[in-house]
Amino acid sequence: IITSSAILHLTVKDRRITPEYLGIVLNSQLVAMQAERDAGGSVILHWKISEIENVVIPILPIYLQLKITRMVNHSVELRRVGSTLMQEAVKIVEEELQP
Repeated sequence: IITSSAILHLTVKDRRITPEYLGIVLNSQLVAMQAERDAGGSVILHWKISEIENVVIPILPIYLQLKITRMVNHSVELRRVGSTLMQEAVKIVEEELQP
C-alpha cells in the first residue's frame, strides 16, 4: 500500500522471508546502494514504484534470517542497556563533582 509518496506499507506474501528480516534488509546498506544507483545522481532519493518492485532482496535460509533477527534484536537491547548505564554514570559523576 502506498500511503504517500514517502511511505509504503508492505505485507510479506512470500513465506521464504520473515517480516523482521525484510525490515533489516530494507534498512541495510545493500538497499541504500540500490537507491543511490536508481537516483541517478539526485541529491534527494526518490524511488518510483517500478524501482521499488525491482529491489533485490537476498533470501537466506529461514534459520539464518532468524539468527540475524535475534542478533539485531540483541544488539538493540544491549545498546538500550548501554545508554541507560551511561546516563546513570553521568549522573553519578555529576553528583560527585558538585561541591
